[in-house]
Amino acid sequence: MLRTWLQRSGNRPLSISVFIPHGAGFEELRIFMDIILPYSPRWKSLRLVQNNWPELLHNLTSEDVPLLEVLQMNSVSDHDSRFVSIPPNLRNLTLKQMLSDAPIPPRRWDRITSLCLESSRNFFNLDAGQVLELLEQCTNLQSCKLEFPVGAAGGPPLPVSSTSAAHQITLLHLSTLSLTADVIATSPFNIVRFLAALVLPSLRGLDLSGVSRDFSRTPVVSDALLALDELVCRSSCDVQTLRVQFAEGDPGALLRCLRRCSGLTSLNLVQPGFFDDDVEASDLASALRELGDLSLCPRLSQLRLANCDRTDEIHPILKALVEARCARANPNGAPLCTVELNLLRDSTLLTTEFAAAMHPSEVTISNPAGERFDSVRTATLGIQEIELKGGLRVD
Repeated sequence: MLRTWLQRSGNRPLSISVFIPHGAGFEELRIFMDIILPYSPRWKSLRLVQNNWPELLHNLTSEDVPLLEVLQMNSVSDHDSRFVSIPPNLRNLTLKQMLSDAPIPPRRWDRITSLCLESSRNFFNLDAGQVLELLEQCTNLQSCKLEFPVGAAGGPPLPVSSTSAAHQITLLHLSTLSLTADVIATSPFNIVRFLAALVLPSLRGLDLSGVSRDFSRTPVVSDALLALDELVCRSSCDVQTLRVQFAEGDPGALLRCLRRCSGLTSLNLVQPGFFDDDVEASDLASALRELGDLSLCPRLSQLRLANCDRTDEIHPILKALVEARCARANPNGAPLCTVELNLLRDSTLLTTEFAAAMHPSEVTISNPAGERFDSVRTATLGIQEIELKGGLRVD
């Protein structure tokens, strides 16, 4: 059936996404690849969501994939990594989980406009300084997602960074950045040091996750929010969407950052859950109280807060914030369209009846429930991405 469909598709570019479920036979995968390989000159997008791909791509040359612009590879092996350097017109590159010690091969990084690198192991044999050097070569980069290894007891040793605090790079065209990095003070991929090395004048969307998987009271950075504010100030950028997941930090720095982001339309703040007993969360009372002032971020239309009520005293502040922001008569800007509150504590103020009264805004309030710890853990361990459940899609 697949062979017949491909024969009937004429000369149109092909977008291929493949996921082979666990347990599928190697021979089945080889048969499938034998079918699609002759059509490689028409590949425009290739997403291989699969572990342990067979060595079926390493014979392809640049002439075989002249149209390929989008490439996603999971569980990258030695042979897979070589293929990264082949497509001459590659624009969008996603690599997840390096399985070998082979480095990312050289290529024309100035042609890459979207880059995603994720690994929990050795991060493609790059330290933080080498990652910055690679990014500096991506002179046309518009979107970037980096998910660094997070240190944990018993885990593999991570490389010592070759970067210095004085070294900064400017990415003129980068508009969206998603960064998951360690908050452990001694980590080679420390989130504060990495942010301090960036200047991003075109930044519009920022997603930061400060992560720790070591709950043995190892010192964590306390100035992640300060690093965020300094990045926005140094870059003179107009951030419009902001998501920050953090443990400790200066709420005053968060406020200063919000004051700089006059065009902010979406704000998402995630704090640790109750199960993180060794983490001292920041007191956001003052920041949330001031956020109720409509002159701060007047264009804000989406607000999501998770685990911000470590004490019951926060609930009246949250109630006043939602009431003020959802009011129809807002002389300084449009009212909130979407509000999501994921509470840690039961509240008599923030109820479903209160949420319903905020019509026409969409207000969702989640009080603690039996599944609370599962949902909080998912939010706290970093950025999640929905993977294909199985099957093949050819567009």
